[in-house]
Amino acid sequence: MTMMFGALLATLPAHGADDLQDYPGLPGKMTGGCPSTFMGVTCADDVAKLDARVAILGVPWDSGTSARPGARLGPKAIRNHWPWGQQGSPTLDGYFDFDTGERILDGLTVVDVGDVLILPSDFGPNFDRITESIRRVRRRGAFPVVLGGDHSITFPVVRGFDEIKGKIHIVQFDAHLDFGVEPRESRLSHAKSMRRSSELPFVSGVTNIGVRGLNDDEDLIEGRKRGVLDAVPARRALELGWKKVMASIPKAEHYYVTIDVDVLDPSLAPATGTPVPGGLSYYQLKDALRELARGRDIVGFDVVEYSPAYDHGEVTAAVVEQLVASFIGEVFKSRR
Repeated sequence: MTMMFGALLATLPAHGADDLQDYPGLPGKMTGGCPSTFMGVTCADDVAKLDARVAILGVPWDSGTSARPGARLGPKAIRNHWPWGQQGSPTLDGYFDFDTGERILDGLTVVDVGDVLILPSDFGPNFDRITESIRRVRRRGAFPVVLGGDHSITFPVVRGFDEIKGKIHIVQFDAHLDFGVEPRESRLSHAKSMRRSSELPFVSGVTNIGVRGLNDDEDLIEGRKRGVLDAVPARRALELGWKKVMASIPKAEHYYVTIDVDVLDPSLAPATGTPVPGGLSYYQLKDALRELARGRDIVGFDVVEYSPAYDHGEVTAAVVEQLVASFIGEVFKSRR
């Protein structure tokens, strides 16, 4: 595993933190600020002065896709869905969730730090910028929430947690395993994001929830043999119930959560590049995230593979927006 990860790094251009300081568009050195922000929260694109508990970061990248492109437009479309303008303060008054009968986000400081500057098709420097952006957000004590972008971004995002103490286990909600067998496809494509992430020395493994459809199982067999991948198919998860599913996740000091829009039923959330029949409903995924947040140290999460070109009436944007807000609420409720 160490040799495989070393070979991967050898394919990337050498860019250290000092080099990255010269790139405009990194949080702390943004160009253009925030034309719009997630749910109207305050723009704070100078991360050197970041003072918030939650930082929303966009990654408009989809050069890792192997199917329909368009996820690079996801962060902007998710932000633009909010029609009410910007908040006057980074500290939210909160919202009443009629589904749970509780207020969420009240008293929580949430800001939007804008997008990582992306140069088209430039894997190495782009991934380095993504990683360094996460490091800078975390060094300011903020909880990163990442809006993608295709699923290849999860690897450089998780790589930005390399200063954490202890192991991180990744919980992946996805219709696909993204653990593609070598040497098929690019090593950095969205089809291999979980394989690349599992090779990081501080990642204990990956648990997929929601895989379904017709595909090969070579990657799952290999991942299980290596002890770095397991999966609960969508149908099996619904049969078991969320308490049993979450109890099956290996224990770890920390958890990172990655949510691919295609884990949802495409009849409810059609705007994704690789839709698969079946899947979870909005409420099923919301309940799963609620159960996952209980008693676990979740250190960050992303939502990826939202492609607005395939949306209808912005229904998928609305689903993503609500899931992100409610999951932030669940994570911080568990910390009180």
